[in-house]
Amino acid sequence: DLHSFPTRRSSDLDALQTLEDASVIAFDKTGTLTQGRPELTDIVLAPGADEASVLSSVAAIETLSEHPIATAIARAAEDRALSVPQVADFTSITGMGASGSVAGQQVLVGADRLMRREGIDISTLSEAATRLAKQGRTPVYAAIDGAAVALLGVADPVKPSAGPVIAARHAKGLRVAMI
Repeated sequence: DLHSFPTRRSSDLDALQTLEDASVIAFDKTGTLTQGRPELTDIVLAPGADEASVLSSVAAIETLSEHPIATAIARAAEDRALSVPQVADFTSITGMGASGSVAGQQVLVGADRLMRREGIDISTLSEAATRLAKQGRTPVYAAIDGAAVALLGVADPVKPSAGPVIAARHAKGLRVAMI
């Protein structure tokens, strides 16, 4: 009963009353339905690439970035107890990724559009990127010295409580949308 909230202002009660007539409920995904802390979920290597070496170099770049996806990649290297080398000439490329020199190699990390802009051939990893994107993961490419070496998948894990919450809304006849 909405009137059991005597300390609420009438505008609050009006808003709650209006919700009783709603047929769709929209949730903000990040932090509401998900953990709010992205994690590295996948590493797809190009032929000849070494996972530990690639992740170490990529983490070196990502350690200098404050982006949540970068933080997830850096944390994955730390969780695996990988040595993360120093970076020279770090450059953040707004909305696309970052680059720098790691152990004398030029490392580029970011979106497919950054790789295309820099002339990096990502065709061997494109199919995996499509698969990851369909699974709700963010594909992040890594290139070393001008060659694509890996595709990393990053996702924000769904909270265990999200499924039952959504199912309960469906059981009440509500449609659920995610923002």
